[in-house]
Amino acid sequence: MRVLFKNSSPSVSKELSENLTKEQKKEMMSFKKLKFKNLLNDKTIKKCLLQQLKSISNNLRVIFQEDEHFNVHILIVYKEKPKSMLCGQAMMKNKTSVLLKFEIKQEDVLDLLKEDPDSSRVYMDAIEFNNGKLVKILNKLFVSRSANKSQLLN
Repeated sequence: MRVLFKNSSPSVSKELSENLTKEQKKEMMSFKKLKFKNLLNDKTIKKCLLQQLKSISNNLRVIFQEDEHFNVHILIVYKEKPKSMLCGQAMMKNKTSVLLKFEIKQEDVLDLLKEDPDSSRVYMDAIEFNNGKLVKILNKLFVSRSANKSQLLN
């Protein structure tokens, strides 16, 4: 995995090292791979993503990583609990549309609510982009501490 972006240092990492095989370089130049790279270079998209994440907690560290297959993964790490993280993945829906989907486990939500009693809600979105433009916010997970606390704890 190589780190593409961290919210603690907003610079996008340099290109992959020169020791890539010809096949890997060719793969990297495909539309799909360039689309992910362009998404992460887009300041509006990064700002939008970080705003979504900050809505959950100011105590988060966000890292965009790319694996050996050029899939983009978004890791959300709690600064005070580095072993606890949420993962997201960027997927191609079609040739121009990218879906960034975040998954939250129920126990992570419960932990957040226990640790931050002032927080009235916790949510994470899947965000769809088309050609670098925000299309819509999908699959909103919304947990209201006052309304859903008893349901979650049961």
